[in-house]
Amino acid sequence: MEVFQLGSFQIRSDWVYLIITIALGMTATKLYLKKKAPSDLPYLDVFGNAILLAFVLWKLSPIITQPDLLINPFVILVTPGTPNGLSIGILGAVIYGALTIQKKKLPWRKVLDALLFGSMCAIFIYSITHWRYGTQTMMPWGISLSDSAYRYHPINVYQALLLGILIGRAYMKPYGIGKVAYTGIIGIGISTLAISLVMPKLASWYGLTASQWYSIILLGVGLWIYFIVNLKGGQVHESRAD
Repeated sequence: MEVFQLGSFQIRSDWVYLIITIALGMTATKLYLKKKAPSDLPYLDVFGNAILLAFVLWKLSPIITQPDLLINPFVILVTPGTPNGLSIGILGAVIYGALTIQKKKLPWRKVLDALLFGSMCAIFIYSITHWRYGTQTMMPWGISLSDSAYRYHPINVYQALLLGILIGRAYMKPYGIGKVAYTGIIGIGISTLAISLVMPKLASWYGLTASQWYSIILLGVGLWIYFIVNLKGGQVHESRAD
């Protein structure tokens, strides 16, 4: 486990990368909203609070299986969260976002458009800064590791290329009616599903890996938003947004 050290203070390098990625994603969202709808910049506060809540829930998740961590709070700070804790954190962030939208009567189409654009930018940034390797390939762009005789799919490069195209397409969509949201969700789902075909099949459930199930869920949510936007007055909202 790599760490950054500043004097006596240590922090895991993956946390640093994650914080930088989120910060740059938020910055991209801010620039996007300044261009599309400056009045919607307060949405950044909602996103920031949701991200913080997700991080706290993820960070505290080891307490569920290791209650003795409560005896020494400092140990909690250096103990990574669990995979299930990440799911709990994301669920908590989603519930917080939904309740905030309902309480403040925020237009959910605008919120989702801004959120998905920032999320795509964050994923793109993460992809270009973190090498990830898939299965072996004979393609000339394959990446060699310790043995030059073997090449592997650079799946982070694939993801960055697909996300770059997706971000450009989403940016051209009218903001505020949900089209950016479903374009982003469906696009991420399709790209993740495509990339999963060249990833090692470490585990499966009913024949599909976790990333493939994740892709299917995203596609379902994206198509649901698509039909809501296009079958329930989407054109009316579009004309107002323009």
